[in-house]
Amino acid sequence: MCHQAGGIVGALVGGIAFDAFGSYQLLIALDLAMCAAAAGGYLWLQARASFATGARPVQAPGHTG
Repeated sequence: MCHQAGGIVGALVGGIAFDAFGSYQLLIALDLAMCAAAAGGYLWLQARASFATGARPVQAPGHTG
């Protein structure tokens, strides 16, 4: 149910933005900013979790470094 509601809201916001600005450029810029924020948050959480557990990155076989 939430997925359908999100689709409705997304289409509505897209239509309102197109009517207000005459293009989708603002929405594309906002989407890029939200994607960058989500990726940054995910990387921050992953780094925080690995420091908390003391996990180390897995090295490739044969790597002596």
